[in-house]
Formats: sequence, C-alpha cells, structure tokens
Amino acid sequence: HMYTLYLSYNVNVSALFLTGFLSGALFAPFLGSFVDKFGRKNSCIVYCVLEIIINTLEHSQDFGVLLFGRVLGGISTNLLFSAFESWMATEHRKRGFPEDWMSRTYSEASIGNGAMAILAGIVSQMLEDRLGHIGPFQGAIALTVLALLMVLPWEENYGENKDDKDHSLYH
Repeated sequence: HMYTLYLSYNVNVSALFLTGFLSGALFAPFLGSFVDKFGRKNSCIVYCVLEIIINTLEHSQDFGVLLFGRVLGGISTNLLFSAFESWMATEHRKRGFPEDWMSRTYSEASIGNGAMAILAGIVSQMLEDRLGHIGPFQGAIALTVLALLMVLPWEENYGENKDDKDHSLYH
C-alpha cells in the first residue's frame, strides 16, 4: 500500500524506500542498548508514538516530509524487532515462568503474526477501497493508538548492566 500511495503522490518511491532501509541499518547498532537503558516498556511506547507520527506524515505529499517519515520508519522498525520481545522475555523470567514455555510463546507468536499479516492485508485493502490510498495508514493510526493503550499498563523493565558506571550506549 505504501508503494501505491507514493506513486499517487508522484514522488521518488525508490529514494523513500532506500531511506527507510538505510535509516534502519544506521540506527540498528545503537537501538538495542538504547532499549536496555531507556526501558523496554518506554521503548515500546516510543515505537507506538513513532508509528502514529509516521502514518500521519504519510498524509503529506511533500517529499521532505515523507523522507523524514522514512527515517523515523527505520528507527521504529528496529524498535519493533527489539523492544517488545525483550520486554516479554524479561517479564517471563521475572514472573518465574518455566523456561520451556518461552519456545512455545515464540512459536505461537510466529503463527499469530502470520495470521495477523493476512488479516491486516485484507483489512488494508478494504480500507483502501473505501478511503483511497491513504486508508490503510488511517487504519494503522487507529490500531497503533489501541496498541499504545495496551502497552501503558505494563511494568517497566531494563537490560542488565554489569557496570553501573558505564553511561555509553554500548554495554
């Protein structure tokens, strides 16, 4: 849906996609440590806020605004693939659940992710059919607000830091 939206805006689609991928690559080395130090719940909240901003920026046809959104998208993608899983693994251990449950959780999450991707594709297409190319992004804003409301009551957890005097982004 992003590709067709950008085509409708008549902007350089490949530059936007490349910017998102490069942003993800540039920020990846720092974000894992950032998540550990800033807090996993806080990082999940930042992810949600970034996604709301990014999907709001998609309403603009200005190339600079879209480019900024793709930079934020690279950051948010890294947060998606680090903060939520780190939070869950730490909470699992903190609550004393058996370690063998972890593999089942990941297995069920993988199946659930696949099913949700299919459902998301169907709903996105329905939103695009009804609201135009921007429809899926409007739907994403609403669902991300819902996700944010679900994250807010979580307990915070942090990564272990073997040297409390280390204030760098790397452990």
